[in-house]
Amino acid sequence: MIMMMAMAVIISCSPDRVEEPEEILLPEIAEEPEPEYSWSDGVVTITTGNYKTSEELVKAINRRKPWMEVNWGIEVRLPKSGFPMSRQKKSVDVTVVTLLEAGFTELVTLPEIIERYRQLGYRPLTLEESFELRMQFEDQPNCTEEPENKWGTFYTLLSEKEADMMGGTMLTVSHSSPWSRMIPDYRIGFTRNGTLKEQPFFDPYAKERTDDSWFIGDKLDENTGSRFACAIIK
Repeated sequence: MIMMMAMAVIISCSPDRVEEPEEILLPEIAEEPEPEYSWSDGVVTITTGNYKTSEELVKAINRRKPWMEVNWGIEVRLPKSGFPMSRQKKSVDVTVVTLLEAGFTELVTLPEIIERYRQLGYRPLTLEESFELRMQFEDQPNCTEEPENKWGTFYTLLSEKEADMMGGTMLTVSHSSPWSRMIPDYRIGFTRNGTLKEQPFFDPYAKERTDDSWFIGDKLDENTGSRFACAIIK
């Protein structure tokens, strides 16, 4: 009888289940944030009014770094009197818009591009803004390594007047290192052999060049150019 009572007490004191050990939570390792680029939000802000004359601005680009320069083809096309400068400090928000984003699906002329972009809230860059964009856009993605990134190389949208001032050529801003991937190669050049009157159309589906052949006089196919840097109208 005593033994039966002892067994009953032992059974009544036994836990219904075996308790599981507490889970030890290890601290989460935070992922490194992706680097912030000036163009990450789709806008690059530049400042004008830093130089009194266009000659000073061009020389400043050529002195900036061994690998940042104004292509010789641009310099020979600069008007002898230079180009107009704002002479006042002002911030300008610049973005790159492709012709497809603007709604073009067929060959298009420069006046048609300018008109459509204005309707969308963008305007052409001045020559000063185009050159300052090259000077200040120092984290431009490498167009050779990232050919689909529209910030890697693009035309700067110019008014017809300023395009004519440059002999009808279109300016490009590019970052390409085809010969040495270890050294950035920032340049401003022109990529259209001939004038806009001789090659008046742009192709929304054209792919931008991803090498430096335009800087050594290589002939381009017609109708190149499908993305343009423009200023956001405020």
